[in-house]
Amino acid sequence: MKISLFGTICAASVCLTLLTTPQPANGQKDSACYATYWVQFANKYQSPYSVGRPEEFLSQAAIERRKRAGIPVTAEDFPVNPEYVRRVQALDTSIRVLNRSRWFNSITVYCSKPGILEEIQALGCVGVCERTALLKKPEPDSNSYDYFEFPCKYGKLYPDAGFGKADTQMRLNNAHWLHRMGYRGEGVRLMVLDGGFQNTDSISHLKHLRESGRIKAVRNFAQPYANPFRDGRHGTYVLSCIASYLPGDHVGSAPEADIFLAQTEDNRFEAMVEEDNWIAGMEWADSLGCNVVSASLSYSTFDDTTTSHTYAQTDGRSARVSRAAAIAASKNILLCTSAGNQGAGKWKFVGFPSDAVDVLTVGAVGPKGQTAPFSSKGPTADGRVKPDACAVGWGTWVGAPWNKTVQSSGTSFSTPLMAGMVSCLRQAFPDATAKEIINCIQMSGNRYSNPDSSLGYGVTDLLKAYNLLANRQADTSILLPEFPLSSGKDSIFSFYVTAKSACRAEFSVTVGERNTSMVKKLKPGRYCIEMRLPELPAANIGWEIITVTCRTEGAAPERAFCQRIGIDKAASLYPVGSEWTPAPEEAKKIVWKIKR
Repeated sequence: MKISLFGTICAASVCLTLLTTPQPANGQKDSACYATYWVQFANKYQSPYSVGRPEEFLSQAAIERRKRAGIPVTAEDFPVNPEYVRRVQALDTSIRVLNRSRWFNSITVYCSKPGILEEIQALGCVGVCERTALLKKPEPDSNSYDYFEFPCKYGKLYPDAGFGKADTQMRLNNAHWLHRMGYRGEGVRLMVLDGGFQNTDSISHLKHLRESGRIKAVRNFAQPYANPFRDGRHGTYVLSCIASYLPGDHVGSAPEADIFLAQTEDNRFEAMVEEDNWIAGMEWADSLGCNVVSASLSYSTFDDTTTSHTYAQTDGRSARVSRAAAIAASKNILLCTSAGNQGAGKWKFVGFPSDAVDVLTVGAVGPKGQTAPFSSKGPTADGRVKPDACAVGWGTWVGAPWNKTVQSSGTSFSTPLMAGMVSCLRQAFPDATAKEIINCIQMSGNRYSNPDSSLGYGVTDLLKAYNLLANRQADTSILLPEFPLSSGKDSIFSFYVTAKSACRAEFSVTVGERNTSMVKKLKPGRYCIEMRLPELPAANIGWEIITVTCRTEGAAPERAFCQRIGIDKAASLYPVGSEWTPAPEEAKKIVWKIKR
């Protein structure tokens, strides 16, 4: 990607102050007949929009998402000046606006006139113009594809549905516990950016999605005239990882999320215009109020090698698409982006925008947590750990456009699995910011204390991430609990507490619908609390969530430390997280028998 050196953004007025006489990017001479161009305007002067009227360009959901995180609406959110767009369009009748970017104050246009790049660049309102794709034939002059919502026939899904072939890939990250607690993405707006969603409108894996009215909107940013349900199976695979619902055969990680689909990948070539399509799709997600975005797209090299990236640019600031990803993060959007599949190739490292700051870059592992050799590696050029999280992307079970459940491999599939899991966390903690959730996901990785270049922070434990989020404001100033990283495997479960001063401590545990409490006067020191749990009934298929709460006398209930624990008879089949090794200090044992 070409790094624009023509100007700097003035934060006060969001204008582009030119430092030199404008010249075509990369010294491009334009003799192309059919091409696309990225046009960045010089400023946002005389904009008809106002921060006092955000409803004119943002949905109510987008405004509310900003309010929850204390993020103001600024001039960066204003659409491009329509008068500037009119001036560009007036240059030639073949010019068509394909996409617009509020954040970069730019448009992407198609034109069939040779030499148009120089004419666009000569306009006083234009700061930079770049050719982003050469086409072999003219684009059809037709209307955009219109999407109509499917009629809603029913609502909620059945709880505790068997994951079927997806069981292992859900359990590896302890995501099945989120479902067990009732978090399946309900109320979360999730957008998928991809390269086509072939037969999403017909396959049985996504029937519930259509009939429950959860496919909210669909757009094609790559070829606006084309039906994205007829082009490319990759997006169908990806979507099924999130939203499939065939109990006993294949269930996704967030089957109750509200889904928005954007085709941004153009399957005809590899070109810079695809990054600009990605940006347009991301800005659409922002305007719609999406909480989570899943993007299984990674860029590094293009057909026009003069526009390809280098490893030195993986600093989160050089590539336009990476800067856009960071802007999205600043709007409280949690972006899950694929690390890439170049780990065994010449490139080796994460691509773009997976180098961006404050995004969740997802690597791939096998069903037993083993490193996938193709998963792109970290760190970034500026030394940041990547990937941030890992899920099954090697032998992932997906729903295919021909109505079968099949296996496929790539970080393209670990990413939507993680995006669905993240959606469950966003449902559980609607007031947590995207950055808080990412931090907890990083901390829940099994290599968090010793990250490496292949898996970064390692395989994510979603149950641990849940507990970290639940306790981010807990008061542990007097009583500090230490729980295992992984789920329990039998009827005896131990944890440690350190009393920093003499206190009266209350421990309570909820098993099923029964709550049991124990009060102990503790002297300063370390204690091992050994809970002897009742046998799990067969009706619970050998697994159950219990809740343990620790508080000291006088502490506010909402500041108590509360831990959800998964007791799983089959947990030994699914090695998750790290083995828990308690500190070697001596501890006094307290045996606590729990009755059902």
